[in-house]
Amino acid sequence: MKKFLTDRKRLVFGVMFVLAVSGIAFGRAAPEYGRVELLRDSWGVPNVFAGTDKGAMYGLGYACAEDRGFQMHYFLRMMQGRMAEVFGDVEKHRAGGTGHKTTLEHDRVMRMFGFARAADRVVRNLDRQSQGLLKAYSAGVNDYFAQHEEEEHYLFDKICLAREAWTPTDCILSWWHFAQFFSKDGLRDTPSLAPQVPRPGGPGIFIDDDAAVVHREDVSQQWIEKVNTWMRDAGLTPGEPRGPQNPDPKFSHAWVVGGKKTTTGASVLVSDPQTPVWNPSLLYEFHIKGGSFNVRGVGVAGSPVILIGFNEHVAWGVTALGADQADIFILDTDSAHPDQYRVDGQWLDMNKRQELIKVKGAAPQDMVVRETIFGPIASEFVWRNPDRQEVALCRMPVAQTESETIEGALAMMRAGSCQEFAAALPGWSFPTANCIFGDSRGNIGYWSLGALPVRSSLTGFDGGRAQDGSTRKGMWRGMIPYDILPHCMNPKRGYLVTANHRTIQSFYKVPFGNMTGSSGDTDRGLRVKERIAEHLAENDRFAPEDVLAIHYDSVNVWKRQIVHLGLMILDRTPEKLSQDAREALGYLRPWHENGAETDLSVPGTELVNEMNVIFRGGVFGLVRKYGGGVSGLARFAKTVSGRYAANPAAPVPDDERTFVDKVLAQAWTRTQNRYGADRAAWNALARQALCKQTLGYMDGLDGFGSLDERNDVRMPLLKTIDGSTILSQKAQSYTQFVPLHDVDASLSILPIGSSENPKSPYRFSTYSDWAQGRLHPAPLSREAVEKIAVLRSTLGPEPQVRRPETASRRENAGRAATRPEESRPPLPGKKPDDPTLEAAIRYLNRAERTEQEVKDKIEELRRYVKGDAGLKGELIEGLKLFVHLMKESQAGRMPIRYGAPATLKLIDGFYRELRSSPDSPPR
Repeated sequence: MKKFLTDRKRLVFGVMFVLAVSGIAFGRAAPEYGRVELLRDSWGVPNVFAGTDKGAMYGLGYACAEDRGFQMHYFLRMMQGRMAEVFGDVEKHRAGGTGHKTTLEHDRVMRMFGFARAADRVVRNLDRQSQGLLKAYSAGVNDYFAQHEEEEHYLFDKICLAREAWTPTDCILSWWHFAQFFSKDGLRDTPSLAPQVPRPGGPGIFIDDDAAVVHREDVSQQWIEKVNTWMRDAGLTPGEPRGPQNPDPKFSHAWVVGGKKTTTGASVLVSDPQTPVWNPSLLYEFHIKGGSFNVRGVGVAGSPVILIGFNEHVAWGVTALGADQADIFILDTDSAHPDQYRVDGQWLDMNKRQELIKVKGAAPQDMVVRETIFGPIASEFVWRNPDRQEVALCRMPVAQTESETIEGALAMMRAGSCQEFAAALPGWSFPTANCIFGDSRGNIGYWSLGALPVRSSLTGFDGGRAQDGSTRKGMWRGMIPYDILPHCMNPKRGYLVTANHRTIQSFYKVPFGNMTGSSGDTDRGLRVKERIAEHLAENDRFAPEDVLAIHYDSVNVWKRQIVHLGLMILDRTPEKLSQDAREALGYLRPWHENGAETDLSVPGTELVNEMNVIFRGGVFGLVRKYGGGVSGLARFAKTVSGRYAANPAAPVPDDERTFVDKVLAQAWTRTQNRYGADRAAWNALARQALCKQTLGYMDGLDGFGSLDERNDVRMPLLKTIDGSTILSQKAQSYTQFVPLHDVDASLSILPIGSSENPKSPYRFSTYSDWAQGRLHPAPLSREAVEKIAVLRSTLGPEPQVRRPETASRRENAGRAATRPEESRPPLPGKKPDDPTLEAAIRYLNRAERTEQEVKDKIEELRRYVKGDAGLKGELIEGLKLFVHLMKESQAGRMPIRYGAPATLKLIDGFYRELRSSPDSPPR
């Protein structure tokens, strides 16, 4: 386990400028909150300790406002449909989100959805406890801003975004903002009542039951009879997905091994949500201990809901289910009855609401939203509606505001066992998700989550096309009961995997509508199961580190299989391959023989990364054989692998040979076009190209782009960028490893850091760890948190000292306090603005670095700044500061330890070398 752990004494480089100064942290927590303490570790993760649940929520709101105060308000404006108010009517950077291209179009569709109004209704309907906790969270947010008006994020002023008091409604909207990207919005449904007929030559429909999370043996006959009885009583007919679906955006993979298969007897869980890494992250990591919970994980800024997390007894992970929670309804209208629609022969008036959309630099826009019993009129927003049929939209979460996910999430946080956790899940309504969980007693489970509508028989219970809006019989008839949704507990195989693939085998006939991976495996899920099977073939049990090791896997199963098949053809009948395919295979043979890992440090990976296949109708003919989408590719990989494992001499079918030849030849051509004719230089050029990519500041899934290019971040040199692998670092939005026999041994990472603030020491607090593929400690107990805490604030009615809490500080508690920063002479040098340089210096700062590691990093820095005078100047200034800090700390003149003596010697020499080089900047 050691290699996965980071030194608990590591401090973010530059943190001394914040921590060496005693500042006052004023808290105005109400007496009912009790004492609230906020401890931050070296990675900036807030650990809130309070005697009451409300106190914990207050502290969380306070910490989140400090870390992500701007992001919270910025995303809130998106949900409120107020982006034109901020930017004017301008084009978005990308269509993103709703698919609309301008800020005004975005605002119009968001006003039509009615998220803000619905969130108000939700808050009024919440139980009093949930309301109270959201009010406490909001109070923490507002108190932070009231006490730090002079420290408000510069973007509020730059884009003229007027901050408003945070409310429980805003908490709901913050959760919905993130959740909407993993749920269909209904606007892409076909506005027709006719059944959809597969196009000629389209993907075949294949159901791979072996891929499913829940197998027939995992459930009882009694439950199957219960499901069938409910279907009969509800008048439902058996359903199957119409065809393969691509998990887009993919989200994600998680696996849990139960106690019968672990060396500890407790469950071990890893959860890897896979959305793009953003700057800052769309997720927010936190730890809160109140009166009835002690829980850690990730949610989103602005909401206390934990998406993926763990407490002392239970851990859970989720992936996108992508089940259909939205429908359009074709209305019966005519021009003789304006603003009316006919239902069951009766003309009904549409209710109208006025929306005023402010537009920066222009006159405000009036919008009339017309409402029906089915939902708002959405005709102008439906993608494929050339005839402009009048349609209404019914979608979650707006369609059901009597309860909300926050209620289920709170019960999940308090669960003491898998059974208690499962009992909390009915409260989860939006979005739909696959949830796996395990407990300290070794139990494991799976459940499909979310409010899934029971559709009308008039359209065959099909959610992919329009519903009949001419009769009330076409309306949703409620939601599928929680205990009817796919689930299982403690399957005989002893483990569970979810990676956006098929949820349950075909004995289950409840019609869901289409969802991600509904016909079979995904490439990532298939590889996780391969790794588990490989381990169990040689071992009876998993040690916790064995479960974690799967996370680091970088094999793309279908690319591996294409190259394997190509090499077979090359060795048997090379004349049947094109010249480009033969060249590609010659180059890739060593890569394949060395494990077929898509690791950019391994030559060949840069070519493999150019192998792109959209497995849809008409592509090489194979989709009719294996099915389309990711499930079809996984089926291809699994079938071909099994065929040649059983008979290595089996012939290669012509259609598969053609497919392999074209994929390899096209990849070869793309690689040459991208990196030139010198294949010896390809790998280095690919690595350089990766590091030139940037993460836009405050960009996200909505598509509005960077708000300030000065704070865009260069991509670090990642190991694995292939999105079809388990590691897939470009999409490593969070990782959580929880060995439930000892939750204080848990590990996590949230790239690229906790804070959005360019001045914060936690801005890039995980950037280097992310690049190096490391996780950091994520403990729960107060004792374990104290060992890694570097900063403490007490949020109470009296001003409290905000101070560093480090091992070195405690060891020097008897010494005289260091002088405040403003009384010191200016420090030499400057912390680099470039995140790669800053991350490198943080890496060198760690005391356990060996001499060889320091030398390797110095060589890497030489290459990185070569030919770039600006970067070289930043590095020189950064090293000047680093050398000074090391000298001061190693002479005993600082309470914080910087570097090691051997590091100081090597870095000082490197600094002098750079300063004396002919192309160094002037002094």
